[in-house]
Amino acid sequence: MNTEKYAGKANIAGRRMLWKVIILVFALIAGGVIAKAVGSFLVAITGVVIFLWILLSGFILYFFRDPTPVVPSLPGI
Repeated sequence: MNTEKYAGKANIAGRRMLWKVIILVFALIAGGVIAKAVGSFLVAITGVVIFLWILLSGFILYFFRDPTPVVPSLPGI
């Protein structure tokens, strides 16, 4: 059996796997930091968004109202 053919290959493969895991861990940490920042931002602007939603709802109800409603004069309608 020729053992010299595979000499040092396990070490190289192990280091390659280790670097992939290290990069994956840093990517997960970065994703967590970004998610925390976005979540904090969304919590900070929640009050403003709710206020704007109420303002928009009031505008829509006022704008699409019928100021002079016509009631049908026919009986039974």
